[in-house]
Amino acid sequence: MTIYSSRWTAPPVETWVPKLVSWEPVNLEALGAHCHVTKEDGREMYLGCGSKSLLSTVCQYYHIDYVSLRRSYELYAFRHLNVPLFLPTRDLVLVPVRTRKASSHNENVSGYVANTAIDELEPLAATQTRIYLKTGLYLDASLSLRSVRDRIARAEQFAYRLRRNQIM
Repeated sequence: MTIYSSRWTAPPVETWVPKLVSWEPVNLEALGAHCHVTKEDGREMYLGCGSKSLLSTVCQYYHIDYVSLRRSYELYAFRHLNVPLFLPTRDLVLVPVRTRKASSHNENVSGYVANTAIDELEPLAATQTRIYLKTGLYLDASLSLRSVRDRIARAEQFAYRLRRNQIM
């Protein structure tokens, strides 16, 4: 596992964004805010950026206008927060999941996981679910099992509507 202290020291986005299956924001001791990134082959890395910054990088790579995507999500799902990211070239949806409790009200604690990479869901507590990935790794979400399933279903339904209406 490799730690990159900033986005500028990380490998070029062309080498890891097309293989991305999940990311979650973490605080590394003595290094601060990072994102734990998992790729299709099971390799992991830590990037020295926040979850929003990584979301922006993925949107730029796939030429996605996040503001328009958010408006479409509000139109189709009647929601405007926790917008799933549909990647038509990879035929998957990145589902937003809360990965931990926020230490301040401005902190973003949402990570993303690809719907096609999810192998199994296991409830750990009333408000905690472990998401097992097909790579053999797992991601702990600070959401109930029902909430995780709802977010996955809503994200897949949103992707279906975008595809059906030829928006993406």
